[in-house]
Amino acid sequence: MFRPHKQLDLMLGKYFSVEWVAKNVFMQSDEEIKEMQQQMADEYDTHPWWFTAEGMYEQQQQMALQQSMMSMPPGQDDSLPPQQGQGMPDPSQQ
Repeated sequence: MFRPHKQLDLMLGKYFSVEWVAKNVFMQSDEEIKEMQQQMADEYDTHPWWFTAEGMYEQQQQMALQQSMMSMPPGQDDSLPPQQGQGMPDPSQQ
């Protein structure tokens, strides 16, 4: 599967500067770049665990769960065991 954000991440600092990508890919102005840098610094100050391997893993797990729930038919929740009549045999009928 092609994931442009992953591929771009591998090229940052090697083929493209972060500033060049911000200006030419994301079309950000100098002011927007400064604002984004400030927001990222603030996030690091308030949520440093986001930037650890454990925090990143937890974020990925939450995103995967949200994506799987979005792809489920309405009214179906994989996190709950099936109720009687919803895929589980009725024990009284065995």
